[in-house]
Amino acid sequence: MSSKLPSTAALLRTWVSASRHRGVPVPSSSVIERRLFEALAAVRTAGIKPEDFASREEVLSVLSLLSVQLAQAREPSERVLGEAAAGFKCILTLDESSDEFNERAELLARFGFICWRHSRLLGRSAEAEEWLEKYEIAFALPSVSRECLLLRLEESGANAGKEDLLDAGPEGAFGLLAYLRQCIDLSPSLARERALAVYRLLEYQTRKWEDPLSEAAYFLGEAARAIGGASRVLGRCREAAEWFATSKQHFLAIQDEAALANLAYSELTLQVERRSYECVLARARVLAAQCLRHGLTRVAMKCEFVNAFALKEVRRISEAASHLEALREKTKRLDHPLRAFVLVTLAEIRVSEGRYPAAEVLLREADETLRRLNYPVVLAHVRGVIAEAFRDQGRLRDAATHYREAIEIYASEGVFGKLAYTRVVLAETLIAMGQHEEAELEILAALPTIEAEQMKPEAGAAVTLLRESIRRRKMDRNALRELREQLRGRA
Repeated sequence: MSSKLPSTAALLRTWVSASRHRGVPVPSSSVIERRLFEALAAVRTAGIKPEDFASREEVLSVLSLLSVQLAQAREPSERVLGEAAAGFKCILTLDESSDEFNERAELLARFGFICWRHSRLLGRSAEAEEWLEKYEIAFALPSVSRECLLLRLEESGANAGKEDLLDAGPEGAFGLLAYLRQCIDLSPSLARERALAVYRLLEYQTRKWEDPLSEAAYFLGEAARAIGGASRVLGRCREAAEWFATSKQHFLAIQDEAALANLAYSELTLQVERRSYECVLARARVLAAQCLRHGLTRVAMKCEFVNAFALKEVRRISEAASHLEALREKTKRLDHPLRAFVLVTLAEIRVSEGRYPAAEVLLREADETLRRLNYPVVLAHVRGVIAEAFRDQGRLRDAATHYREAIEIYASEGVFGKLAYTRVVLAETLIAMGQHEEAELEILAALPTIEAEQMKPEAGAAVTLLRESIRRRKMDRNALRELREQLRGRA
């Protein structure tokens, strides 16, 4: 018996239980066929409206068949793009609260994928980026196809269901990539593990695809970019660079300029991780302009943020603050982690200036945004910035509490570089509080991670001094300060 049957049976039991004693009206096949042709005609003329149908069930039935038909198109098509966009608009107007079996979410994702596919293939990068964002919002909603994909992905970790994981073809691959992009900031260690599985499975599956639209290389490139992005967040810079190089090979094979621009941004973030700030400053604004030419507005804003961050790190504070204030205004209506990054980085500047009330306002909004979006790793960074502000004000106990909250999150998410740095800063705080034994425990917990990293000679020397000072029970504060500065760029 297939190892997937228990999971499938469980899903069926859930559906049967939910639908028991409910009348589920299904139009006859002749009615559906007639209404499908009427709907297609309406799309090509005046568009579709839910009130054009006899019931919600008929809307869903007809548009489901329409989406299946449009998904079969084997070449870029203005007509298919227009019909799919009309279908998306029609489904969007349906009442979400009545979506008991998640058909609305399912169809929004289906039409969103079709629109992304054809706008991309027609060379409309800006339009494709808009449809990608709409698709990601729709795919994040509960639906049968989403849950089945993620269930199979989870099972693949136990080497089960490999042959059938991506049996939804390009649409299923697109959904998994959307999930991975969101997962990188939510849980980078899980994202890396699952992105590796997706890449291997895509390599296996795409050999069997009929691929007239040359999408296999794009999906493989995006999967490789996801692995690189998760590796970067985890501090595995060499691994990230290798996967970004693999991603570039796939995108170059199909000459996808928009995908290459997106990848260039990912490579730019790796330069930040390596503290190559002059390189970042030389590239960021040029890349932002390039992204705008391709219609990648959000990626362009990310490039502007990286540029402002690099300015802060090279102590060009007034320029950095000016750029960040401009981005704060640009992202005012953006419900995205980028908004929180802008607020937190600006708050760091205000803390360094001693403008604590202004920093508190910024951090409060960032905290609310990240809690709403559920981005724990970034939330841990916010905790660290708040701790720094408390420490500067002499509120050492409050600072230690916030550092420990950040440590707990970093440890649970496997972000070991940031975890080690935060332990060292907490140790400095504890020493200032006179809690030397607790400080030693934090350093001892951090040292294995620090020694596993590739460090500059001066950092290695600082570790040696710290080990010796712990053995002698007399902390070397200079060595601790040197180590903190060396780790800071990795955090």
